[in-house]
Amino acid sequence: MLKKINLFCKSYLLLILPALILLNCTKVKQETAPLGQSSFEQYQTETINWIENNRDFQTENREEEIFLNAPGEWLLSKDSPKKGIILVHGLGTSPWDFVDIAPVLAENGFLVRTVLLAGHSTKPADLIAITVDEWRQVISEQVAILSKEIVDVDIYLGGFSTGGNLVLEYAIEHPEIKGLLLFAPAIKLSTSFDFMAPFLSKFRKWFISPEKYRYPA
Repeated sequence: MLKKINLFCKSYLLLILPALILLNCTKVKQETAPLGQSSFEQYQTETINWIENNRDFQTENREEEIFLNAPGEWLLSKDSPKKGIILVHGLGTSPWDFVDIAPVLAENGFLVRTVLLAGHSTKPADLIAITVDEWRQVISEQVAILSKEIVDVDIYLGGFSTGGNLVLEYAIEHPEIKGLLLFAPAIKLSTSFDFMAPFLSKFRKWFISPEKYRYPA
């Protein structure tokens, strides 16, 4: 019976999909978070400016909201670190995912850096036109920057949820990565309707307007 219900739902969705696409599908052109920096300091500064200029602030304390959503760096030792780790947050969250684990890693000798995925920490609508290649790019760029800024450093990657998937993919293609820290990686979907994702990704708005949802401060 369950298989019949699943089959009926999939058939129904395939029937109504063309109409939905005609009614709702639009191409959105928009600027995204800055990429292409030559140093982590430049990346951090430009990203903070981007958040400040584009975020839908929820409180009077703009500085605190920027701090909670901006890329960060932790390093306890004054000596040049021998190992560094780049941490990538999850879908719909921010670098604040790692506020607890980052200091612990720093205490264990790591230079710790967090990054911000494009489309996050400003307003939900900014995710509409984002592609996974932009997320891949920030990881690739920051690995290259870390390798350039710290000579002979062993590079590790860490990620939460979607961030875990992104760093795992990068590590598979780049065997020079020394290790991974994965927190609840979204390796497998529990729904049988994941085949709809490429079609639904074309929608500008779905059942509710993205403006009705606000990021947590």
